[in-house]
Amino acid sequence: MALFRIPKIRNLMNCLLSKPSTFTNKIILLVTTLVALYAVHFILFYVQEQWLNEFIGFKTESNYRDRLIYSLGDHSILHLVIISTLAIPIWEELFFRSCIIFSRKNMSLFLSAVPFIILPRIINIPGYIMLISSITLGLIVYKTSFILLNKCNFSHLQNKKITMTMVILTSFAFGFGHIFNYQSINIYSIILIIPNIIAGFAFSYVRIKNGLTWSITMHIINNLPGIITISIET
Repeated sequence: MALFRIPKIRNLMNCLLSKPSTFTNKIILLVTTLVALYAVHFILFYVQEQWLNEFIGFKTESNYRDRLIYSLGDHSILHLVIISTLAIPIWEELFFRSCIIFSRKNMSLFLSAVPFIILPRIINIPGYIMLISSITLGLIVYKTSFILLNKCNFSHLQNKKITMTMVILTSFAFGFGHIFNYQSINIYSIILIIPNIIAGFAFSYVRIKNGLTWSITMHIINNLPGIITISIET
């Protein structure tokens, strides 16, 4: 925590955590952050393609695409679109971004995302039934935890140092969680998830400045180009 006591770091932190005053400013922040994220991803993907593909022979793009197509199985493209552009972004934002700022509501939202992790690993049912079951159980968990956390006091955890620490931890966790997006996992996979780590920081930035709904919206928009490309190719 000594890092946060450096004046320049503290000033930067205050700037990052301040909130836009109007709806228009929130739109501008969302768009500029998304464009910046696309630009960074384009540069990183190009570097990865040049280095990993040409010098090492590790096919990054086809590796990721094959993994997505493999995950479709007998499902339709519509299934991929619903899961990848709606269900997964919402779940990931609830799980990774709601807990950045500690509160009764945010912790309940975080816990409500847990069924999306547990259910697919303990029961084997069709995709849409799994999705509906996860949503239903998630709502039950949210309501139950919201009641149980009624007397919990999170005020001592609601400070800028803890928020920035949570941003760092959840962004790296978000990035490393995407390592399983690739069929081949090896030492080079760490390089492949750098864009996801950066995306984690970008989503966290929008979540803090604008709110959780805005980071979910940004995440959905961010996922669209890749899914559209896969849909066209398949």
